Amino acid sequence: MLNNLNFNRQNKEYKNVFSLWKMLYFWNSPDFSDYLEDNFSILFDMNVLFEEFIVEFIRKNKRKIKKDILKVNSQVSNKYVFKDNKFNLKPDIILDFYDEQKLIIDTKYKKLDKNKTYNGVSSQDIYQMFMYGMRYFDNFEEKNIVLLYPNYDWKDYKTIYLSNENINIYIKTINLNSDLSSVEWKKKLIREIKNILI
Repeated sequence: MLNNLNFNRQNKEYKNVFSLWKMLYFWNSPDFSDYLEDNFSILFDMNVLFEEFIVEFIRKNKRKIKKDILKVNSQVSNKYVFKDNKFNLKPDIILDFYDEQKLIIDTKYKKLDKNKTYNGVSSQDIYQMFMYGMRYFDNFEEKNIVLLYPNYDWKDYKTIYLSNENINIYIKTINLNSDLSSVEWKKKLIREIKNILI
């Protein structure tokens, strides 16, 4: 019956929505072979999706993750590389704590690879974190920054880089290869994020 549905000029504007509904309803994937109905794609910026997921998860579960989290800020853009307000800096997540400490978490949707130099962590990412450390911590003695990557194989990657300026850059991973609706998985993710926070 669904395949016999005709679209005319009165209802043709619903054709794409109907095709998407049909694909989702029947758990199909787009088929790009010839002579099949038109397809279209939906693209997501996985960097943004990963960052927003982590931010919102911490916001909604901050008391369970760490009781002394005062504020969860995202995309704070009030610091610059140079004095004349050029080249602004925008960390993904800044956690403020009641004891006036601070932690920057920057998410990168890239797969780490132990066969690559520095496990695949790029120099540009490290330079970016170093600049965050120089500008966002004022007179803090400890300047802690986490570079957070997704992990799909449950192997825990942990590395730390320490600079002469007391900027500590931690490379950590979080596993997202689970059922988002599972209560058990949510508890596991809370435990993982607890381990990320220094």
